[in-house]
Amino acid sequence: MKKISINLKQVLLLTMIGLAGCLSAQRVEETRQETEEKTERQRPPKGERPSLDEMFTKMDTDNDGKLSTAEVKGPLKDNFAKVDTNGNGFISKEELENTPRPKRRPKPRG
Repeated sequence: MKKISINLKQVLLLTMIGLAGCLSAQRVEETRQETEEKTERQRPPKGERPSLDEMFTKMDTDNDGKLSTAEVKGPLKDNFAKVDTNGNGFISKEELENTPRPKRRPKPRG
């Protein structure tokens, strides 16, 4: 068998690396939990959906009464040109109201 020799500095270094890995994993988990809690606080209670006016107001971050591509995200951003029927580069509340609602897929029965 080959003899392995480790000095005190190496032991301390390995201990510090292991501790850093544990602390990093703990911080990742804390960040994940914080993100979940923040997301949960932002969601409306089950069964209650925000009105179109509430959603529009929340998205209209510069309060100019219209939505730019910088203010929207998700499916609305993906379909921005379709919703912007007058092609002016903004979505008005009226354009948003006249947008056909996507059909929801039924939830699978468990």
